[in-house]
Amino acid sequence: MKQRSLMQVVLLGGALSLAALSGVSCASNDAKPAAGAGNAAYDAAVAAASAEIKKAGATGFEWRDTGKFMKDAEEAVKAGDMDKAMKLVAKAESQAKLAQQQAVDQANPDFHF
Repeated sequence: MKQRSLMQVVLLGGALSLAALSGVSCASNDAKPAAGAGNAAYDAAVAAASAEIKKAGATGFEWRDTGKFMKDAEEAVKAGDMDKAMKLVAKAESQAKLAQQQAVDQANPDFHF
């Protein structure tokens, strides 16, 4: 029952993240945002991803490329490519959530010989 609840929370969080990012990607690309205008959504996405990464790290199951995606996202922001940055942050958050699920799934392995 506890595992099912965690899975539901992870899936709900992923669905909400996807919905939020879908709204960001549906915005018109005709006008470039001001220097700080797009950063609120990015900052919120980074905060959410960082929290998930911290949880994954606590389980000992943080995936290899998760941190790399966050660094690449920061570089994309510096280069002015907010779309790429948002995608990379979403990818890092997704990996962190999957790592947490992996920790739950593999917490008590049952060996069959």
